[in-house]
Amino acid sequence: MACRATLMNGGVVFQTMYLVATDMGLAPCASGSGDSRLLAAARGLDPFEETSIA
Repeated sequence: MACRATLMNGGVVFQTMYLVATDMGLAPCASGSGDSRLLAAARGLDPFEETSIA
């Protein structure tokens, strides 16, 4: 249940980004790229306990 709610909240963030960018006359594009290992190292957390979503 918690995983589903977290993923849904990530979707809300992306939807809001798309709606705002479209309203501003921009062309939004979520590329889905990123380095999860680098983010985990920067935060100092175990990526298997606290992962990045969205």
